[in-house]
Amino acid sequence: MIHNSKFKHSGGFTIIELLVAMTVFVIVISIVAVTFISTLRAQRTLVTLMAANDNASLALEQMMREIRTGKTFCLGAVCPQQFEATPDTLSFTNAHAVPVVYRLNTGTHAIERSENNGVFAPITGAAVAIDRLTFELVGRTLTGPGVWPERILILFRSSTVGNNVAIFFTNWQTSVSVRTLQ
Repeated sequence: MIHNSKFKHSGGFTIIELLVAMTVFVIVISIVAVTFISTLRAQRTLVTLMAANDNASLALEQMMREIRTGKTFCLGAVCPQQFEATPDTLSFTNAHAVPVVYRLNTGTHAIERSENNGVFAPITGAAVAIDRLTFELVGRTLTGPGVWPERILILFRSSTVGNNVAIFFTNWQTSVSVRTLQ
């Protein structure tokens, strides 16, 4: 048997096989990296949206809880002698006999609360912007309260605030029934 040592086959790869394998590897890693980065961006956007919605929901719940046990409701910054409709400000007396006012600050895009005619403090956080707030008083006539308990409709629109985050708008609406008849 004649052995030709010149053409002995070894178990390695050729340069073409290595180039093809490396090219496929780089393409797969690039696709995975782009998918991972876009997933992180989507997750960041969702976290910001959830934080804004949670904050708006908490502010709404705080207003509802205080309104539910309140009395002498009127629309406007200061309760006038005659009923005057100003739909972006709600004034009333809470369960502790403290005058409370809720309003929208159009400069900071925040819902604010004041008590005892004091300084207004925001009840919404920096991650949420409120661009519309409306209160509607139902069950009250110009001459006085109705037979049924008053209801206050609260309507507002919130959006997210953040760097590199798409702005999402959420419309909120709820009705609060006052527990005590006036």
